Amino acid sequence: MPEDMLKPRATIVAARGCPHRCTFCSMGSKMYRQRNPKDVVEEIMFYKNKFGIKSIQIYDDEFVGMSPQQNEWVKEICREMIKKDVRLPWLVQGRCSQFIDLATLKIMKEAGCIWIWWGVESGSQKVLDIIHKDIKLENVYRAFALAREAGIKSLMFLMVGLPGQTPADVRLSIELVKKIKPDDIGIHITTAFPGSELR
Repeated sequence: MPEDMLKPRATIVAARGCPHRCTFCSMGSKMYRQRNPKDVVEEIMFYKNKFGIKSIQIYDDEFVGMSPQQNEWVKEICREMIKKDVRLPWLVQGRCSQFIDLATLKIMKEAGCIWIWWGVESGSQKVLDIIHKDIKLENVYRAFALAREAGIKSLMFLMVGLPGQTPADVRLSIELVKKIKPDDIGIHITTAFPGSELR
């Protein structure tokens, strides 16, 4: 966990489920459902006032980047956080898609978001297609650039040992890191968890 995610911190879930089809994912439900933005912020304020928490991790699988409709929901949460004067740093996970836009990222920053953890997985489009990640490398570059422009730090998650991945594909991931220069990286060995297509 980054040092600027101060302790004590709380973890909350604002939405559950993910409609995407990554072959390594073992999550049971594809049904995506969101909580009421006011309820999300009320929960954050409860933890702040009762327990004195100093940061929040919103632990949704994909808090931002899934659709224009999701962006509007994110903005509602942010507007409510600003209205309630939450004033806590927070962290989310995001999807490097064509739906990432600067306006959404800017209001996230204004509301206190300091980190987005992006599930990139590979710098090889071939590998991304094999694992049904359904993202394009051009949108990876774009998402990181927009987050940087908004003043939000980015972590890049990568995987080693994916189906069809060769040493040349791993080198493409290394080149991606060198070109994008994320604020942090997380490299994980592919594991075929029960319930995943990969298993």
